[in-house]
Amino acid sequence: WWVELQNGNLSLTISSAEYNDMGWYECVCNNNTNVLHDVKLEVLVPTKISAHVGENVTLHCHGITASEINFHWQKDVQMSVLKVEAGHTTFDPGFEDRASVSKDGYSKGDLSLTLTNITLSDRGTYQYFVGPDKQTRGNPEAVTLTITVQDKPSEDTGTWSPWIEVVLAVMVVLIVIGLVFSFLHGTYCTFTFFSNTWFLHYLNQIEYV
Repeated sequence: WWVELQNGNLSLTISSAEYNDMGWYECVCNNNTNVLHDVKLEVLVPTKISAHVGENVTLHCHGITASEINFHWQKDVQMSVLKVEAGHTTFDPGFEDRASVSKDGYSKGDLSLTLTNITLSDRGTYQYFVGPDKQTRGNPEAVTLTITVQDKPSEDTGTWSPWIEVVLAVMVVLIVIGLVFSFLHGTYCTFTFFSNTWFLHYLNQIEYV
């Protein structure tokens, strides 16, 4: 941690916050006689969920909704995903028709957010708040969504593997040799195709000119 003391800015910065850093902090001066400001720090430990691009995902969250009709899902602190105030629902651009909370689930305290056809831009940390002033968080307090691109299975392009090409090349050479031998010695031959392999059958009937 460090304190910035320039231009009247007495802000305390804590890097890589830990759970034990949670609590009240006071900014005081003049030998602890003058309290300038106090701040409550809350450290969240988000639940982690992973999904692939194009899938649907549900971010599970629960809270007390018996007497509250205002709630808010937000992403990365600043982005409002879904917000309900006095029965009116608003969405952040990009989440229309993709984000939803079940009305039946809400009546039972299930505040889970469902996102459909997710994209890489949907990854981040999501939080749920109940009340017009975000007084109460849901449980868990935050959900971190990680999104990856799923590898496509290799498609059969119809090409032959190298060893098949080698076998076919050898077969062609044998066939040519067989034809030349038959022409020179008057040997009759037939060619039969079994399981993608050419077999050369020589008949033991030889005619001499």
